[in-house]
Amino acid sequence: MKNLIQSTTELAMSIVVQYIQPGCLIIDATCGNGHDTLRLAESALCVSGSSKGSSSETSSGCRILGIDLQEVSIENTCALLIENGWHPQVLSSEWQNDSVPAADSAPILLAQTSHENIKSLAARFQQDVCLVVFNLGYLPGGDKTVTTDAGSTLAAVRSALELLMRDGLVCITMYSGHPAGKKEKQALLDFAKELDARTYHVSYINMLNQQNDPPEILLITRKR
Repeated sequence: MKNLIQSTTELAMSIVVQYIQPGCLIIDATCGNGHDTLRLAESALCVSGSSKGSSSETSSGCRILGIDLQEVSIENTCALLIENGWHPQVLSSEWQNDSVPAADSAPILLAQTSHENIKSLAARFQQDVCLVVFNLGYLPGGDKTVTTDAGSTLAAVRSALELLMRDGLVCITMYSGHPAGKKEKQALLDFAKELDARTYHVSYINMLNQQNDPPEILLITRKR
């Protein structure tokens, strides 16, 4: 077994996969290089026990929607999925005009757009949302000046919470080692503290004795 608390991203994903439910929509709101998207696809597969790469039985009807603003992220995510036996479909840059294909032809869809558009994209799937994953910051191996920011991320998280089904989860991995990330983390924590405790349960995980601003995890689940 991996020592999970030594890797924030592994710890986050070990929690996330417990919230996958058959027949639901799973959203990776920040694809990056596609590692979370792939892990979600593989974990959804385990829920249903279907064969790898199956077009309609990814997770007893689960579908995965991957979103990223950067073209290179969508390209890298698509390539990684294909390399591992999956067959994602990429919505065009004019995705507002696209018809969402049926689940039996595209269980994994990727959209190049801001995660601020998560609500309008998800609405087209007509499926309950059980899980939304955010992995913030800049693209590993990419341009470090291009980062997620507090304004668009807060808007996306608000929309994700509106979409979330009862007992669903929003998981946010935050990075405060750069100025935009520090501001973004504080904005998210301030927002989460004010959420109605009757409706949401919030958990915050940080690495207290580690140096150099390690990643931190914010978890929000809908109680009713």
